Amino acid sequence: SKNSGLPETSLSIQADKVIEEKFSSNEGIPLIIVFEKYKANTEEEIQSVLELMEQNYTSITKFSKIPLEQRGSFVSEDKKTFFVPLILEGELESKEIHKKVEEIKSNVSHIIPSDFNIYFTGPAGIASDTIELFSEADVVLLLATVAIIFILLIIIYRSFILAIIPLIGAGIVYGVVDRIIGLTGKFTSITIESQALSIMMILLFAVITDYSLLLYA
Repeated sequence: SKNSGLPETSLSIQADKVIEEKFSSNEGIPLIIVFEKYKANTEEEIQSVLELMEQNYTSITKFSKIPLEQRGSFVSEDKKTFFVPLILEGELESKEIHKKVEEIKSNVSHIIPSDFNIYFTGPAGIASDTIELFSEADVVLLLATVAIIFILLIIIYRSFILAIIPLIGAGIVYGVVDRIIGLTGKFTSITIESQALSIMMILLFAVITDYSLLLYA
């Protein structure tokens, strides 16, 4: 039955309504924003940061509405560090998560006093870092893959030609495949992740090298 048979005036029912209103559980991806200072924060300083964040982001739980004692699990024992969970609403792809996290980073750095060190973690923060890591690592991965294969082939076959031909073939195939995947992502609903492209690049060079050596043999 409605309200488990309790009247609307019951304190527990009223409390449930306040929780639903102030601390609603929105579906989305959590982003944990950590605030750190070299000295202990006063209750007023923490309250000020919470209010600033809540004014700018409606998806943040309203921790400023409850006493510090009740939100103690979000504050470290020395009170130098505390965190605020923010929900990125909607079903977002990895690139969209990264874009939103970068926008939040830029905005938070402007609205929060400069004496705070600000860190970002949680599922959204990790996803954003992963996208950034793989986007910066593509060139390094490509060069490292080519260098390792070239060195191994030189050592095994002691022939520059037998070492360079598979790499030239792999480079040509990579250029073609990369553009085909790009066109596929542009003109279809298929999502192309940067992590998948990086892994594909390594596997492509490895497989083509293996088949080239098989043909040589």
